[in-house]
Amino acid sequence: MMPDFEFVEMLEYGMPPAFGFSYGDRLFALFADKPLREVHTFPLLRPAKGEASAEGKCAAAVINAGANLAPWQRLNAMAHLNAAFGAHRGRTLFMQERIETSDKESINLNIRHAIMIQEAQSSEALQLLAKEAKKSGLEVAEFTREMLDTTSDKKVIAQTKTKKLKDIEFLGVLVFGPKSKVQELTKPFPLS
Repeated sequence: MMPDFEFVEMLEYGMPPAFGFSYGDRLFALFADKPLREVHTFPLLRPAKGEASAEGKCAAAVINAGANLAPWQRLNAMAHLNAAFGAHRGRTLFMQERIETSDKESINLNIRHAIMIQEAQSSEALQLLAKEAKKSGLEVAEFTREMLDTTSDKKVIAQTKTKKLKDIEFLGVLVFGPKSKVQELTKPFPLS
């Protein structure tokens, strides 16, 4: 008989699944095509590795609609926000990186978190959003006019060092974390 490693893992988390003979739970897991730990009814399960809680996470990318950006500039800002976010989070964004089709072709998967696109009407609103998100412990990616105007990091750094935060034009901010916190902070901004 094959060992049931999910059952052994459940024993590590607490004894409730050890009572009875567990036939019903295993049968339900088989029919639901889910791991045993996802269908068991007791509430003592610890989150899976890499999960902070049972609550899902999401990202909200908020673009400065008041900056009168050309369509390519809006897309550029969005792309940079998502790239910076992805670079900071790395592989933890993926539950699985690739899937295989029946004819053995590989498809790269999307990240497992939703990314909402919303709009703010000013740079000040985005600066406040970034500040509040950081204070709440959320991850933040920012995109400024200096980042749009040049691809040279040295120039961006030099230009930014000469300005106070209030003088920097924010074109976009991406906020990532628990869904309820992100939604609460981004509630004032309509979907794009």
